Amino acid sequence: MMLHEIMNVTTSHYKNVALVDLAQGSHFVRAVASSLLNQTHNEEIDMSHVQHELADEFPDDHQILHTLKLNDAHFAKLSEAHHDLNREIHRIESGVEAASDDRLESLKKQRLTLLDDVAQIIAKTKVA
Repeated sequence: MMLHEIMNVTTSHYKNVALVDLAQGSHFVRAVASSLLNQTHNEEIDMSHVQHELADEFPDDHQILHTLKLNDAHFAKLSEAHHDLNREIHRIESGVEAASDDRLESLKKQRLTLLDDVAQIIAKTKVA
């Protein structure tokens, strides 16, 4: 397998297998293969664990979010709870904290419930 063929492999599994095969070659090729393998691994981690902040979830409502956080104690508590849940989910998904699949699923459901609550408050604010 030629080095340029590695770049055309799309899935990480096949890319990793191809890199291992390629690493059997010269010292230079092994160094390049190792570098590509590390890059591939880092890209997968960075792309798969994206935090879901309220501003990202409601990109058209930055001003409403800001105003509600300052003036509505209930909304501020929901926002803080979402932030805490979101951070915990992110830490689990990125491997910083351990948790069962059931625990992670439960946290994600809680986050969705909070997002529904936030969406309702935003909608009511827009009508008012």
